Amino acid sequence: MNPQESLDFFATQLARASKGLEVARESRNLQLAALNTRQMFKGHLMCGLIKWRQGASPVLHLQDAIRVVSESSELLRGWDASFEPIENLPSSRAALLASLLGLPFEVRWPEKADIAADVHLDYVLAEGRGAADFEQARAIVARLLEGKTTSLVGETYQTYSEILSAQPGSEALTTLVEKAEVLFAKRGRDAFFSGGDQTEGGGLDNELVVDYRLGVALKKVGYSGPSIHAWVW
Repeated sequence: MNPQESLDFFATQLARASKGLEVARESRNLQLAALNTRQMFKGHLMCGLIKWRQGASPVLHLQDAIRVVSESSELLRGWDASFEPIENLPSSRAALLASLLGLPFEVRWPEKADIAADVHLDYVLAEGRGAADFEQARAIVARLLEGKTTSLVGETYQTYSEILSAQPGSEALTTLVEKAEVLFAKRGRDAFFSGGDQTEGGGLDNELVVDYRLGVALKKVGYSGPSIHAWVW
């Protein structure tokens, strides 16, 4: 599909998920509500990323993606106090988008939660400030680098970390951005990413979207170069 056909497709998916979420709310079906929230987030994010890749503003779609997660998080915890958004909704990715837009977004981080590696790393990229956050993140990246199917994931997050430590305007930063762009392009041929969420740029979606995590890192370090992954809005 070309970009416009993809936008039309995800608009249809969004409408379907929106109706599903409405049904779930009426019946107080927690799992159905969580499912449709995830689908709505994906639809809004995909539309935003496609527009971003085309040079158009993704702001409204990203705002909607954040909003649907925020509203569902509050609603579903109201239904069931044991419901943990960080484990059931794309909360850490919503936090990344909020970081891009300069919006507040609270991520509830339960002490005994079984948090996936990418969720933890996304949270650190979006909001992590304490030494313990980054120390644990480095340990996770090391494990990913050693995995047969996750080495590209580990190298990608490691490059984000190196970008955050680079000096704005430096040659080192330019080199790291070029490396990150090459790593993103590799997702198009990587089995792990090709089998994952379309928003991550695996397979044919690689030329349709951008690396929004790289966008977060570049914004944080004050990058102002020509990368298609740079946030300019």
